[in-house]
Amino acid sequence: MFAYYQYGGRLRRPSNVPDDVFLAELEFYELESGAVDDYRRAEGYTTDEAPLPTNRILRRLWLLFEYPDSLLASYNCLKLFNGTLIGKYALRGD
Repeated sequence: MFAYYQYGGRLRRPSNVPDDVFLAELEFYELESGAVDDYRRAEGYTTDEAPLPTNRILRRLWLLFEYPDSLLASYNCLKLFNGTLIGKYALRGD
């Protein structure tokens, strides 16, 4: 963060710092939102949100995978589904 002020407001992530940690630090230090947005654009982050499906079942599936912790029942279903897939491929021996 010192380098940000030292070099006139240019954000540069050190190569040994993971991207998510660097973004968390930017939020913690509450830097100018324009500088953070410029950094995100330079790193390839998008601000576009994908439209939700209009079909009710597909919308629920989408939300289940997007926010698995939102409902306890959906979270348990997701764990069961993942466990089934892992078990299936583990028993096959591939």
